[in-house]
Amino acid sequence: MSAMTNSLTDSHRERLSRLGILTEPAGYVDGASLYEYVQSNPTGFVDPSGLRAEFILDAQDKIQVDRVPGGFGLDGKVDQEFVFQAEVRKINQGKFCFELHIKATLTVRMWVLSEKRGLVGDLRDKVIAHEYTHYNTYVDGFWPQIKRLGWFDGKRFLTEDKAKLAAAKLEAHVQAYYIKAQAHSISFDPFRPRRGDQLVRYNERPFNEKLVTNDIPLDE
Repeated sequence: MSAMTNSLTDSHRERLSRLGILTEPAGYVDGASLYEYVQSNPTGFVDPSGLRAEFILDAQDKIQVDRVPGGFGLDGKVDQEFVFQAEVRKINQGKFCFELHIKATLTVRMWVLSEKRGLVGDLRDKVIAHEYTHYNTYVDGFWPQIKRLGWFDGKRFLTEDKAKLAAAKLEAHVQAYYIKAQAHSISFDPFRPRRGDQLVRYNERPFNEKLVTNDIPLDE
């Protein structure tokens, strides 16, 4: 406890002992309020260090439905949504006062018709395996490479221009990489299974493309 402020230190946050309030020591990293935590989205982000929200993957597979959403006539479907942001914030700590912050979220959903809708046996197994070619492209191939960018989160720069250049390059690389992942996923669609068709599995054609970031400028 701090005798001067009558507060308790809780990880990197400070809690007023009478009010039980946590303030954000890193400044306005989670929103417009110093009391905001994980961007007011506790189910989507975690912040074990108390400093900033981390990358989040929200993936759900093999949802058995009576009708595939938005895909009339399909036996299965995978939807995905990806958001990436690299931004620069000025802090008042030392000579290197421009800090890079990275946020990334990937949401992947798989739907497969339930057995009561007639999708059974070998064909059902093939449909599930086919949808996993899409699902795994993002979850097992794409996302681990994105998570590696957490290394850049919190990097500090001497000048704002250099920090913004690093952020812009990261966003450009990630966008190009995302397009490659989408193309890889779509490449499985000509092999959408029908009864008796040969099945192409993800492990036969995994997404092994690497995300290259060796041209990102750093001041350290």
